[in-house]
Amino acid sequence: MKDKEPSYKKHLVNCPHCGKEILDHMDKCPFCEGEIKGTYREINPKTLKKIKIVLWAVLGAVAVTLIVLKATGVI
Repeated sequence: MKDKEPSYKKHLVNCPHCGKEILDHMDKCPFCEGEIKGTYREINPKTLKKIKIVLWAVLGAVAVTLIVLKATGVI
């Protein structure tokens, strides 16, 4: 039986300053304190607001549909 590799292994990268393995989401190496240019970027606040509005609209439409279906006896 093969030993299964831990899931965190796929997130390891080498620090460009000291060469030690660190997690890919870190912005500072815990070993040499060097700054790391991460691959993760924060979402633009305007984009995040648009996503929230769309999700609330979809959730509202689903809720209204369920209420109408329940009132008409379909479900």
